[in-house]
Amino acid sequence: MNNSNLLAQNTTQFENNIGLLENAINSQALEFDSASVDVDSTNLLSANAVPNLFNSSEAIIVKSHWWGIDIILNEKLTTDIIAGTAATGSVATALGAALSVAGIVTGGVATLIGAALAAAFALKVAELKIADNGKGVHFPITWPQWGALLAGVPAGVAGVVAALLLFIHPLRN
Repeated sequence: MNNSNLLAQNTTQFENNIGLLENAINSQALEFDSASVDVDSTNLLSANAVPNLFNSSEAIIVKSHWWGIDIILNEKLTTDIIAGTAATGSVATALGAALSVAGIVTGGVATLIGAALAAAFALKVAELKIADNGKGVHFPITWPQWGALLAGVPAGVAGVVAALLLFIHPLRN
């Protein structure tokens, strides 16, 4: 699939997300979907699972809200990224899978954005150290910010990483 098709597919997904946003605002729903991935085994949990953020294995949770998405890293994964012991490839795979399960993006775009997020997390070690209070961190991304990330897709991982480094920052769990 070429970049034009990927961009068209994700533009459609973004427009669908805007429709969901409008529906959520109208119905005053605050949260409508979430997904979790265990980084160690990349086993997908159910999209409606309530994950244990304080377990001993690395975990990434992606939640979709009316305002955007929230990528949550548990304490184990946060400290492993800070220490440099979390494999970027494993984190990228888990992020891509979690984004797919949550219905945010799928296919090659999920893989590309997962790789870009993992690279950005690795470059944000200083921010992770500051934000982490022993409970992990999360990265809230609004729908307009998500649109800017998708605009970077044609430039590949580097384009998405550049967008991420500008305006996506970790917050404490």
